[in-house]
Amino acid sequence: MKNPLTNTLMVLLSTAVLGSLASYALPWWGLAPAAALAGLLFARKGGPSLIGGLLGGGLLWFAYAAAAASGEGQALTARMAELSGMGSPAVLMIVVALIGALLAGLGAWTGWQARRMVAG
Repeated sequence: MKNPLTNTLMVLLSTAVLGSLASYALPWWGLAPAAALAGLLFARKGGPSLIGGLLGGGLLWFAYAAAAASGEGQALTARMAELSGMGSPAVLMIVVALIGALLAGLGAWTGWQARRMVAG
């Protein structure tokens, strides 16, 4: 995997899959160890690990927020957006995605750092 794009895609997909699986057993912070594991296993450089984690975590949490905002949860999402001062559920979903992206990006970068530390 010498191609940086392939490396980024591997980190992105593994972050999304491992983060999704971690959400069944761990609270919201379970995305960080899942992304760290993805960065540890698949990242070869710091940039692709950070970008892959950012995109994987952001897309995963945006999908969760969009699923929660559809159908029966639409009224609750609108109320939460209003109470938090965001006004629109779309803004709330973007903020949730940014938090997930930051959490997973730093987690994947930490996994890459651990790989560097162990490999020497």
